[in-house]
Amino acid sequence: MITVSTHILDTALGRPAAGVPVTLDIWSGGTWVPAGGSVTGPDGRSTDLPPLDPDTTATARLVFAVRDYLVASHGQAFFPEVTGRASTTTSRCCWRRSAIPPTEGVRACPRNRPR
Repeated sequence: MITVSTHILDTALGRPAAGVPVTLDIWSGGTWVPAGGSVTGPDGRSTDLPPLDPDTTATARLVFAVRDYLVASHGQAFFPEVTGRASTTTSRCCWRRSAIPPTEGVRACPRNRPR
């Protein structure tokens, strides 16, 4: 089983970004298929996303819906969402990290560990 967890840090405020919705999608049949969702906790972490099958090669993405958080914390939002994509092989996953530019103030870091 490959577990999927993530965290979001608000670098402008120097704290975790709590309350941000996160969705996990899998690329299948030429389209993104929702696999599950979560919301970041007070520590900016989301650890209850569904696991990925280690025996199947897959392309997955995490979508961070940051607009409401940014408006509430910074008064405006240039980016409504941030996406991080990953390609898995049997027993290994390599996330490509996505980040909102520093002017926006929030960094989204997908993290994945094979177990």
